Amino acid sequence: MKTKRSSLGRFLPLTDKQRWKSAIKRFWVKVKKTDNCWEWISGLNHYGYGQFTFNNYPIGAHRFSFYLKHNYFPDIDIDHLCRNRKCVNPEHLEAVSHKENMRRGLTNVGGVNFRKTQCKNGHKFTEDNLYRRKENLSWRICKKCTRLRQKKLRVK
Repeated sequence: MKTKRSSLGRFLPLTDKQRWKSAIKRFWVKVKKTDNCWEWISGLNHYGYGQFTFNNYPIGAHRFSFYLKHNYFPDIDIDHLCRNRKCVNPEHLEAVSHKENMRRGLTNVGGVNFRKTQCKNGHKFTEDNLYRRKENLSWRICKKCTRLRQKKLRVK
């Protein structure tokens, strides 16, 4: 039996046609197609993503949809370009690194901070006004604010 390793570390049989047909049929019954997003109308996990059972283990419905379109399970995150966690429209799904997925997020701290263009005191985040860590280039701190803090400490 030919197998393909999924990103979840499980082996999925690719030759059992009856099982695949059954799974695909079960999958599409649980999708409500609209003009834009294809909403998953069945069970959700605790993060609000569609949950689908395949080969007796749960898999993200969006991951299964991605597989149906691209014929592989990526070992990286799948980003919802529409920002709708229930969406399984493969046109709205893109395989990206975890770091990129976090940057694109609307509510997580990393994504919010990545999109900031100035510090809390209004200084622009330009390369000549930033301190960065060599081990983490996404970390940044305003040089002007740092200098002002240090000046206040010296005066005391």
